[in-house]
Amino acid sequence: MRAILVTLLLSLLPTTAFAITVRLPPNLPKCEESKGGFQVPFDASATGTTFYERAKDFTLTTLGGDFELSKRWTGCDSVMVLTFQERLEADLFESGRVAKWLKGSPTNVDYILYSLESDMGAAAERVKAKVEAGMASLTAEQKNHWTSRIHYVSAKDTTWIAALVQYLIETPPNYVFGFNIDRYGYIVPRGNMSNMMSNLSVPEINLLTYEAEYMNFQAAREVELASENEPRVIRVFEKDYTANLDYVDNYSVSKFKEVVLPSAEELRQYERVEVDHEIECQFFPEMRCDKSGQYGCVDWKGGCAEWDSPVRLYLCDKDDPKTKDVDESMTQCETLVMEMITPYARAGRWITDVRHLLGLIADGGTRRFRIFSQQPAVNTVELRFVKKSDPNDKTFALGYVPLWCNDENGDMSFDADYDENRGPMDFTPPKGATKAVFFASIRGGGAAGTKYCAEFCNHEHTFTLNDGEPITKSHPEANDILEGCLKQIGQGTVPTQWGNWARGRANWCPGREIAPHQIDFSEWLEPGVNTLYYSTTVDGKQTGKVPKGASIAMWSYMVFYGTPESVAAAKDDSSEESGCSCTTASSGLSLGAFLALGALALVSRRGLSARRRQQG
Repeated sequence: MRAILVTLLLSLLPTTAFAITVRLPPNLPKCEESKGGFQVPFDASATGTTFYERAKDFTLTTLGGDFELSKRWTGCDSVMVLTFQERLEADLFESGRVAKWLKGSPTNVDYILYSLESDMGAAAERVKAKVEAGMASLTAEQKNHWTSRIHYVSAKDTTWIAALVQYLIETPPNYVFGFNIDRYGYIVPRGNMSNMMSNLSVPEINLLTYEAEYMNFQAAREVELASENEPRVIRVFEKDYTANLDYVDNYSVSKFKEVVLPSAEELRQYERVEVDHEIECQFFPEMRCDKSGQYGCVDWKGGCAEWDSPVRLYLCDKDDPKTKDVDESMTQCETLVMEMITPYARAGRWITDVRHLLGLIADGGTRRFRIFSQQPAVNTVELRFVKKSDPNDKTFALGYVPLWCNDENGDMSFDADYDENRGPMDFTPPKGATKAVFFASIRGGGAAGTKYCAEFCNHEHTFTLNDGEPITKSHPEANDILEGCLKQIGQGTVPTQWGNWARGRANWCPGREIAPHQIDFSEWLEPGVNTLYYSTTVDGKQTGKVPKGASIAMWSYMVFYGTPESVAAAKDDSSEESGCSCTTASSGLSLGAFLALGALALVSRRGLSARRRQQG
């Protein structure tokens, strides 16, 4: 009976490793906290022998005895197969790299070292000696642990692994050095084993630790998603291909989708919305872009993007019935919901907290979304509406006003005039608002000057509402030249990419979503006109010294919240039309909930705010 139950539960697992449709069986036990994730039993019925399939059982002969996957399986560990040739053994298993590998690796991994030489037994003995020499600086406890976790294949292999390894050898680019079996039993591709900041021709075994860390992150993420309070999931895009190699964000190369969202009444139940976004690759290793395996070819469709570049999800305006000749839901789609940066030629999945969307869609109903990417991407996107954890919380989003915007190229020059160009903004909250939260998606671009701004410098953004406390968002990770993004694998950065992914950047990484800054300004919110001030520095200094070439992309909104009581008290107030001085953002202004409440949300870049600055 237990075996039948396990088989039934495993049949509910997804069919692809990065699929957004991951729906784990209910009531799985959790792994210990240090490993994270659910303990998924081994699937004895699995028949997978290639990428993104659940692995079929296998047995390999090793120096320490037979390695049988099903018997080693704990449901909390991953397996990594490393292939190697004799000519690379000296570099790959150099003592310092071995020590760094084993000291830095998560402990819940079995490493299988698989020689490509004809005499696998002799190769296994050679490599074992090198690995043991590298263990000299490890503690006794570490040595004991890894001695039982490193397996040296010593006899000819006739399992499906041999066929997959041969495929990797014969199909260019043939320098992938194996593959992984992840925490849920899927065969997944191996990334780039070379250090992009040093020697590109030499594989480094210590880079395996990053993939092991990422597989643990993926497993822990499933526990977090499973713990969410009754999420309602709405599919927006499914395997939609987007690309514009001219790097211009325009509608002709975007994909549009009309979606029925929850009603205004239902939206009051939710505390946040998440974008669940997947980019997949159809060819393996992931960097290939067509069946021939040619790297750098023109037809990338179905492959993964060569470069790190933005993917953006926008909310379109509602169609205005007064303009019969124009459908604004197709022509005004500039309100940013989410931005992420693609990995260098790798697949991935990202969850982005976009709770500001509740303010953008406060009146609910049918809305249109647009997705755009510069480099090629095959996108699947879902919205996850997560219910409030506190049943007594009656606060809900009333609406929003857009604030600072970008120029027609999607950013603004980060020069001496930057602060003036994004000067103070005045707004009046809707009647009944008791809470105001500022959201900003900020990303630096360009590599100007000695600090390589604004991609690689710590630009700091200070926001002040009225006479309140200045709140600064800084990006010190940009100053970590070698490992700023590498250190964010545990937050979702895809590791071992086929490009310069590891170095730090200002508020973004290749292969990672851009999490919007969130500042609760409720303490300083006033009735009537409010002024939001904004200034920038770089490492504490004024930005006027940044040479030409640096830029900042920023989309920002103030989202207002109220309660049934505060809204009821405001019902009899008069209303006015609202606007924004920035054309790009004003098109995204949702007035439905505002006007129903008699809201005044007039935003002005100059006027009162300028006078206040002169007086202060």
